[in-house]
Amino acid sequence: MSLKKQFIFIMLLSLTTCAPTYCMDFDDEFEEFDLFLDQPEFTTLTRTMPPFEAIDILLDLNILAILQEELYLRTNPLNSRDILDLPIGMFDRDGSCRNNLFGVELFLNTFDRMYFSRKCDAICCYLALTQEDLLSELDQGIEGAKELAGKKFGLDPLAAIVLFKNGTIREHKFGFLFHGDKELKNWCFFWRLPLYYLIKHYWLTQKEQDALELAFGAGGDPETIKKFIDDHLIADKFGFGDFRLGFDMPIHERQKFSSRIGGHLTIPTSWAIKKGLKGSYYKPLEITSRTDLYDLTGYHINDILEMVVDQNPQASAVGENLAYDILDQLSANILESSLGNGRHLGIGFFLRSKTAVNIFIKRDWAHDIFYKSFISFEYLLPAIETRFFYEKIDPKLFEKRDFANEEMASDNMLFLEQQLVSRLIPYAWQATVYPGLVFRWMSKATYESDRWGFQAGTDMWIKTQEKICNIYATKKQIDNVEVCKARRILGYQAKILGSLFYKSRSRKRNWTVSLYVDQTFWQSGIGHDLTLSLGLEVDF
Repeated sequence: MSLKKQFIFIMLLSLTTCAPTYCMDFDDEFEEFDLFLDQPEFTTLTRTMPPFEAIDILLDLNILAILQEELYLRTNPLNSRDILDLPIGMFDRDGSCRNNLFGVELFLNTFDRMYFSRKCDAICCYLALTQEDLLSELDQGIEGAKELAGKKFGLDPLAAIVLFKNGTIREHKFGFLFHGDKELKNWCFFWRLPLYYLIKHYWLTQKEQDALELAFGAGGDPETIKKFIDDHLIADKFGFGDFRLGFDMPIHERQKFSSRIGGHLTIPTSWAIKKGLKGSYYKPLEITSRTDLYDLTGYHINDILEMVVDQNPQASAVGENLAYDILDQLSANILESSLGNGRHLGIGFFLRSKTAVNIFIKRDWAHDIFYKSFISFEYLLPAIETRFFYEKIDPKLFEKRDFANEEMASDNMLFLEQQLVSRLIPYAWQATVYPGLVFRWMSKATYESDRWGFQAGTDMWIKTQEKICNIYATKKQIDNVEVCKARRILGYQAKILGSLFYKSRSRKRNWTVSLYVDQTFWQSGIGHDLTLSLGLEVDF
């Protein structure tokens, strides 16, 4: 049974590698797993195994029960916060207009663990890596494989799957935020534009990496491993974010209290100058309708089985390429993201105020302390995006088929291939997405003398759950997918922030140098992030 054993291992490997495997901490050296290394040369097939023989083997592997279990629990993109919505995008020193101001912040924003659902930062909340029903059916399939092979495998596929359950995604943004203000009488106009580098990658803790190394074995060509990581586990790009243009005007001006009201437009100008500097750019597989294995690989399952029988090394290459397609489709969904708001035009209004603390505290030291508040609402207009949709599982489709009927073997094989592809690779369809509302509230206490000052406060950000309409597919196709799984979830985040700044004054212009930091202390559906920046402003 050694030939069957080889085929079984290939099929199980293709199933288990659909998860973001081979994750690692990219700060460490690439001393990981010796998998997917040298590609064998292709050879020509001479014959094909009859479909009913292949189906017999698949039935022994419990394939019918496995295909009736979901792999994807969600297919929505992950929440992230646009640079313009961070406190540094709204930050100001005194809340009043100047004649002219130009500034730039050198910033770093990093997410340690991004969230796949409202309360979960592990990929097992996105893929069914810990679902008992799926694992139970896989376990029965593995037992069938062992019985066919006549002995145990060196690698336990179920144990390998569980090792990835706590995997997550990290996101890092590094670059410049340019901004300017212009005063015209009582009106103040402002603009913001980021230019930065964005990188996202899969990640496991060192302890989890050690467990994977123990399971798979260490070693391998470092250059080959590095190429695999760069090609399949990292997404990065460099370019401009969206452009924000706004204005405000006074509604109440007093020495100890002032308030201003204004509006802004967030114009979708995001543009990637360069993609894939270290990693890759993942374009979704154009799977818009039910697809069989032949459409993806050029081979049917019985063709692959025949290659195994003939001891053709091309079978391994086909399995590896299929695994790459599955992994890259997942990466196109959760690693790829826009440098802005995904081509959505934003329309917002805001209210800012400045209150002298000595209104309430009658002390000399309170004269230079102010309380500042910034509240804004922004509506993001709908735009067309590519979203990933997972097909519903209909047990009746399996029940009405007679898999023991040899005359229906070809049609049954095509059905099984289509169901296999549907379980492993979601559809990629365009749809009209309504992101909804973005709410921001920043409040801070400011001490400002002639030369230096500091600020401390809090920031709140909320983005509503989006809606998906006008999916570019047939009604029958839409009825067969779970649209709710594709919607980006509600996210909110609260931060504590602080800054220290120093001013140099001259007759023609004033210079301000600042250090800024913020840290998330409460969130849902997005994750904890840290922002650092070094700012320089000139007022003239």
